[in-house]
Amino acid sequence: MNELNIASNETFNARHLTSVQVAAAFIPPPQFDQLLDNSHCLLVGARGSGKTTLLKMLQVQALKKWKEINYLDSRTIDFIGVFVPADIRWAKQLAIKLDGIVSRAERSMLCEAAFTGSVCISFIDTLEQAIALGEVNSSSTDTNSISRNEEADTVKALSRIWGVEVAIPSFKALKHELRFCQTLLPRIALALKSGNSVDSLLLENRFLGISWLDALGNAVETVNDTFGCQSQKWALLVDELEIVPEELLHLITAPLRSTFANLLFKYSISPTGTKTELLSKLDASDPTPGNDFKIIRLWHTDRDQIRIFSSRLLKASLVSRGLVEASEAIEDALEWSKSAEDEAAEGKLSLEQKRQQFSELSKKDSSFRDFLNKKNILISELSTSDDATNGPLVRKIAPLVYFRNHVLKSWDENSVVRRSKISNQPYYGFPNLLDLTEGNPRWILNLSDTLAAEAKTKASSIRQPGVQNSAIESFARRFMSMLKVYPVGKVASKNVTIFSFIEGLAKYLNAKIYEGSFAADPSLSFVVDRDAAENYGELIETCIHLGALVIIDPTSSDDSSLLLGGRALQDRKVRICYRLAPLFFLPLRANKQLRLSSALKEKAIKEPVNKKRVEVLSVAAELPRSNIKEQIDLF
Repeated sequence: MNELNIASNETFNARHLTSVQVAAAFIPPPQFDQLLDNSHCLLVGARGSGKTTLLKMLQVQALKKWKEINYLDSRTIDFIGVFVPADIRWAKQLAIKLDGIVSRAERSMLCEAAFTGSVCISFIDTLEQAIALGEVNSSSTDTNSISRNEEADTVKALSRIWGVEVAIPSFKALKHELRFCQTLLPRIALALKSGNSVDSLLLENRFLGISWLDALGNAVETVNDTFGCQSQKWALLVDELEIVPEELLHLITAPLRSTFANLLFKYSISPTGTKTELLSKLDASDPTPGNDFKIIRLWHTDRDQIRIFSSRLLKASLVSRGLVEASEAIEDALEWSKSAEDEAAEGKLSLEQKRQQFSELSKKDSSFRDFLNKKNILISELSTSDDATNGPLVRKIAPLVYFRNHVLKSWDENSVVRRSKISNQPYYGFPNLLDLTEGNPRWILNLSDTLAAEAKTKASSIRQPGVQNSAIESFARRFMSMLKVYPVGKVASKNVTIFSFIEGLAKYLNAKIYEGSFAADPSLSFVVDRDAAENYGELIETCIHLGALVIIDPTSSDDSSLLLGGRALQDRKVRICYRLAPLFFLPLRANKQLRLSSALKEKAIKEPVNKKRVEVLSVAAELPRSNIKEQIDLF
C-alpha cells in the first residue's frame, strides 16, 4: 500500500504507475476481452475511462502479476505488448524546436525520429522483460536468461537496423545510445533552421530518416529469428494519440492496415477533437474501422454493464481501505436506495411508502392530480404489478414522483415554490452511487476516496446518510471546480466556461422538470443539432472528452460514429453526466431528447416571469484534505 495526500480530482492515473502496480489492483472492464485478441484495435474513451490502464495491462509483467493473483482466470494472450507512453517531446517541446522549419518533410522527419527512438527503447525494455519472464527463451540455456554472445549478436543486429553504434554490445548500452540520439534532435532542428542541408545531417546522424515501422518490424523479425520463435506476435501499445502532432499521426495510424505479419497495433485516443477528425477523413487506401482494425469504446449505453463493473471496482477499493468486508455485498455496504430505478430495488420503498409519496405530491401539485385523473390511477389502489392496468406506468414514474415531491413545496399554473433546503437523499445508496460514476474508473476510485474521507471525518460508516450526503456533494463539486477552470479554446470570447455551458443546459432541464407540469417522460437528454454543432462544436467535444457530457446514442457502437470530430458530432445524442446531477437535482435517467440549440437559446433559460423559485442547493463545505491509504491508485 502507498499513502497519498488526496487533494485533486485527477489523483488516480495509471500513467505514473508501473505495470506491476497496475496489475495488482486491476478489475477487468467488459472491454478487456476484446483487447486480447490478435487484431488491431483503437481504444476510444473520455478522460479517466481507463485507456492507459488497459494498454499497460497488455505488458508481460502486468499479465504475469495479474495471473498470479487470478490464477483461475482462463484468459490467454498470444502477443508480447510493447507499451509506448505518451511523450511530451513528440508534441509541445519538439513543436517549439520545429518552429521556423518550413519544409513539412523535414518537420515530419524529426517528429518520426523522436517517436522511433521511443519505440525502440520500449522494445528493448520489453525484450528484456520477456526474456526474464520466459516469454522469449534462449536456445542455449533452460533458464530465463540469454548468453552473453546471444545478447551481443542481438544488439549488433538491432544497432545496424536502427542506425546507431554502441561500443559495448549490450541492451543497456543500446538504450543509452538511443536516448543520446533523442537529445540530438533539438540541435538538428536548429541546424536545419540555420540552413544546413538534410543530406549532410543524414550522413552525420544515421538514425535520421529511418521509418519507425521499419525499425520496429525488422527488429521483431530479427529477434524472432534469433530466438527461434518465428511466429511470435508483438503488439505496439501507443497511448494518447490526441497529443501526437499532425505530422506524425498519419504515420502512426497508417499501419492499422495490415503490415508485418507478427505486428499488432493497439492504440488509444480521446473520442473528440481535431485528431479524431483527421482519422475520420481517411483515404480509400487507408485503414478503415471494421475492415482493418476494430474500435473499442470505453463508455456504455447499458446501465447493467456499468453497474457490474463499477460495483466490483468500488468494492475492491473500499475493501482495500478497510471500509467494507471482503465477504460483504456492495449493496449491503451502501444500503439500497429508496429511489433507484431498478427492478431489484422494488420493495426497498414499500408500496405503502409509494402511496404516501403519490399522495403528498397530488395534494400540492395540481398538474400531478390532473395526470393521475387522466390515467385513471387511484392512489388507494396503487400497484406496481405487471398484472395491474397501470402497474408498469406507476413503476416508471415512481422515481420522478420521488424527486418532484422532494423538491416542490407547492405547484400550480401561476406559482412554483420549492423547498428551501433539499438534501441529496434521492442519490443515496446502491445502485445510485454507482450510477454517479458513469462506470469511469477514475471517478469510481475518486468516489471511494471521498466516501473514506467523509467516513473518517464523521467517525461513521459509509452507509450513514450524513456520510453519503457529504460525499455526494463533494464528489459533484470537485468535478464542478475543475470544469470552471478548464480551458475552452476558441469560445473563450463568448465568456463561457465548460461548467457555465453545462449549468445552462442543466438549469433548462431543471426548470422543465419542476416548473413545468408533471410529465411521465420528461426530456432529460439532447440531440446535437446543426446549430449547436456549428456554434458550440468545440465546446461540446471538450465536454465529452472530460465526461461532462455522455454519449448515449445507441448507434455509438457503430465504428464510424466513435470518431467524432467535424460533421460526425451532429445528430449524436448526449446527456449531462450523472456526477453533476446532484448539483441541479436531475433524475438519473436519460429519457427522450430535445434539440441542444433549444436549451442554448438565452430566452429558453431565463427564469419564468410569473413563477417563484427557491435555490435548490446550499454551498457545500470543501472536502478536507486527508492522508488515505490507497492501493488501487490507477486510471
